[in-house]
Amino acid sequence: MSGSPCPRSEDLRSLTLRLAARVDTYVERTEALDAPLPSFNEPFPDPVKDDAAQNAKIDIVRTCEKIMAHALGPMEWGMYQNMAFVDVACMGAMLELGIPEMVAPGLEPTALDEIVGKTKADKDVLKRIMRVCTQKLYFEEVAPEKFRHNGPSLTLLAPPINALVRHCCDDGLKSAAQFTDVLRETGFRGSDDPAKSAFSRAFGTEKGMFDYFYNDDLERGQRFGLAMAGSEVIKALTEDVFPFHTLPPRTKIVDVGGGRGQVSIRIAEKMPDMTFVVQDNEDILKAGQDEGVPDDVKDRIEWMPHSFFQEQPVKGADVYLFRFILHDHPDSNCVKIISRTVEAMDPERSRILIDDAVLPNLLGQDSLRIFNLLDIYMMMILNAKERTEPQWRELFGKASERLVVEKIWREPGTGLQGGTVLELRLRKE
Repeated sequence: MSGSPCPRSEDLRSLTLRLAARVDTYVERTEALDAPLPSFNEPFPDPVKDDAAQNAKIDIVRTCEKIMAHALGPMEWGMYQNMAFVDVACMGAMLELGIPEMVAPGLEPTALDEIVGKTKADKDVLKRIMRVCTQKLYFEEVAPEKFRHNGPSLTLLAPPINALVRHCCDDGLKSAAQFTDVLRETGFRGSDDPAKSAFSRAFGTEKGMFDYFYNDDLERGQRFGLAMAGSEVIKALTEDVFPFHTLPPRTKIVDVGGGRGQVSIRIAEKMPDMTFVVQDNEDILKAGQDEGVPDDVKDRIEWMPHSFFQEQPVKGADVYLFRFILHDHPDSNCVKIISRTVEAMDPERSRILIDDAVLPNLLGQDSLRIFNLLDIYMMMILNAKERTEPQWRELFGKASERLVVEKIWREPGTGLQGGTVLELRLRKE
C-alpha cells in the first residue's frame, strides 16, 4: 500500500544524537549536584531537584519513544501502542495472584514451579503472564523459569503502591473499555455528571465512583483510599511547594478531603505549632486512625466526617487545603465545593491552597504523558479533568467573583512536571 510521503524533520541518526546530548545534560547536572544517578534496582530513588536535569529527563523519554517509533515503523509501532491493554491485564492478573510476595527478596531467584505450587494456577498460564511482566521490566527472569525482584517489582511490596497499581489494572481497565461507548452516547460532547462516567457503566451503577465505593463496594473503596496514599510517592509534597513556615503562629489548617490524614500528619510533624482538621468520609478517616497516628502530632489533629458539598462547619480557618481533590470533579461540582469554602472564609485571615496540577500549554506532540494519562483517566472514572492555568482561573471566577489568585507556587528544581499550589484569597472589599 502506498501513499503520499509525510514530511520528516527527524531520522534515527539525528534522534540518537539528540538523545546522547540530553543524557549528557542529565548526567552532568546530577553529578554537579553530587547526587547519585538513578538506579533501576532502587525502588524509590530520590528525585534530582534541578530544572535542567528534569527537563532533560522529559526529553530523554520522549526521544526514546521517537527512536522506537522510527525503528519499528508506523504499523508495528501502532500495534505496540494499541495492544498495550494486554500489559495492564497481565499486571492485574499477576497482582491478583500475589506474586510479588512469593518471589524471594535478594539475589536468589524463585522458581516458577514454586509460584505454581503456591497459587495453584496453571503453569503455562503463569509462564505467559510472567513473560509479559518481565518484558515490561517488572521482575527479571535470570534463567529459564527463575525470577527475582528488580526495582519496579519491589515497589509492589509496598501496600499503598500495590493498591494503586491494582486500582489502575482493575477499576481503570474496566472503565477504559466503556470509554468510547459512553462518549458516543453524548455525541462525544462528554458529561458533567460523575454518575454517567465510563466507570459507572463498567460497574453497572447509577452512582459516581466515590458514592459507589463508599456505599456499595467498601472493599474497593478501602483499596482506593490506600491507593491514594500510594500516589503520594509520585506527587510533590505540598510542603515542598508552599512555604508553610511563612504562615502565622498557631495556624489552623482544614485538610478538605484529606483521606487517611497522611498529608496533615506529615506537615504536622514538620510544623509543631500548627493544628489540623482532617475531613473526609467516616470510613476513610477511621482507616487512617487505625493505621496509627504518631504520638507527637496526635493531639493536634482532629478527625471530622464531612462532605465538601455541604456547608463547611469550620469557619474562619487560616487555611483550607485541597490536595488533588478538584481534579477529581467536573467544573460544576468544583464550583459547589469552592463556593462552600468561600462562605466559611474570614476575609482578613483565610486562604485556600489548591495542590493540584497546572497543565502547561504545549502542542500535542510535546505534551507530557503523565498529565495526558491523568486527564483522560479523570474523564473515564469521574467525568473530571486536569486543568491549565486559564481553566483554573475561569473556574474560580464561576465559584466567586471575590476570589483572587494571589500566587501560583511551583516546586523548585522539578521542571515542567513539578508540583504546583494555587493560593487564593478573598478580594478586599
